[in-house]
Amino acid sequence: MTGYWWQCEKCKAKFEFDQIGGANSIAGFIRDVLLPSDWDQSLLLQRCPTCGENSARITYDFPRKKNPLVFRVVNIVGLDFPGTYLPMMWGSYEVTDPATVKYDFKYIEGRNPQGLTKPAIFTKDDLAELFALYCKKTSKKSFP
Repeated sequence: MTGYWWQCEKCKAKFEFDQIGGANSIAGFIRDVLLPSDWDQSLLLQRCPTCGENSARITYDFPRKKNPLVFRVVNIVGLDFPGTYLPMMWGSYEVTDPATVKYDFKYIEGRNPQGLTKPAIFTKDDLAELFALYCKKTSKKSFP
Protein backbone atom coordinates (compact mmCIF):
# COMPACT_ATOMS: atom_id res chain seq x y z
CA MET A 1 0.00 0.00 0.00
CA THR A 2 1.06 3.57 -0.59
CA GLY A 3 1.17 6.11 2.26
CA TYR A 4 -2.61 6.65 2.01
CA TRP A 5 -5.21 4.02 1.22
CA TRP A 6 -8.90 3.24 1.65
CA GLN A 7 -9.76 0.73 4.36
CA CYS A 8 -13.14 -0.64 5.37
CA GLU A 9 -14.01 -0.08 9.01
CA LYS A 10 -16.22 -3.20 8.97
CA CYS A 11 -14.32 -5.95 7.12
CA LYS A 12 -10.84 -4.30 7.26
CA ALA A 13 -10.25 -4.79 3.49
CA LYS A 14 -7.69 -2.36 2.02
CA PHE A 15 -7.86 -0.62 -1.36
CA GLU A 16 -5.59 1.63 -3.39
CA PHE A 17 -7.02 4.99 -4.46
CA ASP A 18 -7.66 3.87 -8.02
CA GLN A 19 -10.00 1.13 -6.75
CA ILE A 20 -12.57 3.39 -5.04
CA GLY A 21 -13.15 7.09 -4.37
CA GLY A 22 -13.01 8.44 -7.91
CA ALA A 23 -9.29 9.37 -8.05
CA ASN A 24 -5.93 7.71 -8.60
CA SER A 25 -4.16 9.23 -5.58
CA ILE A 26 -4.73 11.09 -2.34
CA ALA A 27 -3.75 14.39 -4.00
CA GLY A 28 -6.08 13.61 -6.92
CA PHE A 29 -8.92 12.83 -4.51
CA ILE A 30 -8.41 16.13 -2.70
CA ARG A 31 -8.03 18.22 -5.88
CA ASP A 32 -10.52 16.44 -8.17
CA VAL A 33 -13.19 15.18 -5.77
CA LEU A 34 -13.22 17.02 -2.42
CA LEU A 35 -12.28 20.54 -3.51
CA PRO A 36 -14.80 20.74 -6.42
CA SER A 37 -17.51 19.34 -4.13
CA ASP A 38 -16.96 22.26 -1.70
CA TRP A 39 -15.53 19.82 0.86
CA ASP A 40 -18.53 17.44 0.88
CA GLN A 41 -17.75 15.33 3.95
CA SER A 42 -19.98 12.46 2.79
CA LEU A 43 -17.35 11.67 0.14
CA LEU A 44 -14.96 10.59 2.90
CA LEU A 45 -17.03 7.46 3.45
CA GLN A 46 -17.09 5.12 0.44
CA ARG A 47 -18.80 1.81 -0.32
CA CYS A 48 -16.50 -1.14 0.33
CA PRO A 49 -16.13 -3.36 -2.75
CA THR A 50 -15.64 -6.41 -0.51
CA CYS A 51 -18.52 -6.26 1.99
CA GLY A 52 -20.74 -3.64 0.30
CA GLU A 53 -21.02 -1.47 3.41
CA ASN A 54 -20.61 2.30 3.21
CA SER A 55 -17.64 2.11 5.57
CA ALA A 56 -14.36 2.61 3.68
CA ARG A 57 -12.29 5.55 4.90
CA ILE A 58 -8.97 7.09 3.93
CA THR A 59 -6.34 5.52 6.18
CA TYR A 60 -2.69 6.46 6.77
CA ASP A 61 0.33 5.84 8.96
CA PHE A 62 1.69 8.58 11.20
CA PRO A 63 4.55 9.11 11.59
CA ARG A 64 5.59 7.48 8.34
CA LYS A 65 8.93 6.06 9.51
CA LYS A 66 9.37 4.86 13.11
CA ASN A 67 6.63 3.11 15.06
CA PRO A 68 3.73 4.47 13.03
CA LEU A 69 0.19 4.66 14.33
CA VAL A 70 -2.67 4.00 11.91
CA PHE A 71 -5.23 6.78 11.49
CA ARG A 72 -8.56 6.95 9.65
CA VAL A 73 -9.92 10.20 8.26
CA VAL A 74 -13.29 11.51 9.45
CA ASN A 75 -13.18 15.06 8.05
CA ILE A 76 -11.05 17.13 5.68
CA VAL A 77 -11.48 20.85 5.04
CA GLY A 78 -9.10 23.29 3.41
CA LEU A 79 -8.59 26.86 2.31
CA ASP A 80 -8.61 27.32 -1.45
CA PHE A 81 -5.97 30.02 -1.80
CA PRO A 82 -5.07 31.47 -5.19
CA GLY A 83 -2.29 29.44 -6.79
CA THR A 84 -1.42 25.86 -5.96
CA TYR A 85 -0.97 25.90 -2.16
CA LEU A 86 -3.86 24.10 -0.44
CA PRO A 87 -3.62 24.03 3.38
CA MET A 88 -6.00 21.68 5.18
CA MET A 89 -7.14 20.39 8.53
CA TRP A 90 -7.91 16.70 8.82
CA GLY A 91 -9.98 15.25 11.66
CA SER A 92 -8.75 11.68 12.11
CA TYR A 93 -8.85 8.96 14.72
CA GLU A 94 -6.29 6.36 15.65
CA VAL A 95 -7.74 2.94 14.82
CA THR A 96 -7.09 1.79 18.39
CA ASP A 97 -9.06 4.77 19.78
CA PRO A 98 -11.95 5.65 17.42
CA ALA A 99 -13.68 7.83 20.02
CA THR A 100 -10.89 10.44 20.06
CA VAL A 101 -10.59 12.70 17.02
CA LYS A 102 -7.18 14.28 16.52
CA TYR A 103 -6.50 17.21 14.19
CA ASP A 104 -3.78 17.03 11.61
CA PHE A 105 -2.75 20.17 9.69
CA LYS A 106 -1.44 19.32 6.22
CA TYR A 107 -1.04 20.84 2.77
CA ILE A 108 -0.52 19.92 -0.83
CA GLU A 109 1.23 22.02 -3.43
CA GLY A 110 -0.49 21.37 -6.73
CA ARG A 111 -0.75 17.58 -6.93
CA ASN A 112 2.41 16.89 -4.99
CA PRO A 113 1.55 14.89 -1.84
CA GLN A 114 4.91 15.69 -0.19
CA GLY A 115 3.27 18.40 1.96
CA LEU A 116 1.04 15.76 3.54
CA THR A 117 4.04 14.74 5.66
CA LYS A 118 4.84 18.32 6.69
CA PRO A 119 2.91 20.83 8.80
CA ALA A 120 0.92 23.60 7.13
CA ILE A 121 1.43 27.20 8.22
CA PHE A 122 -1.53 29.48 8.94
CA THR A 123 -2.11 33.06 9.98
CA LYS A 124 -4.51 33.72 12.85
CA ASP A 125 -7.16 34.80 10.31
CA ASP A 126 -6.55 31.67 8.21
CA LEU A 127 -7.07 29.48 11.29
CA ALA A 128 -10.29 31.31 12.16
CA GLU A 129 -11.52 30.77 8.59
CA LEU A 130 -10.48 27.10 8.67
CA PHE A 131 -12.23 26.48 12.00
CA ALA A 132 -15.39 28.22 10.74
CA LEU A 133 -15.32 26.09 7.58
CA TYR A 134 -14.83 22.96 9.67
CA CYS A 135 -17.88 23.85 11.78
CA LYS A 136 -19.95 24.55 8.68
CA LYS A 137 -19.00 21.32 6.90
CA THR A 138 -19.33 19.09 9.96
CA SER A 139 -22.40 20.76 11.52
CA LYS A 140 -20.47 21.54 14.71
CA LYS A 141 -21.50 24.59 16.71
CA SER A 142 -17.95 25.70 17.51
CA PHE A 143 -14.30 24.75 17.24
CA PRO A 144 -12.31 24.18 19.34
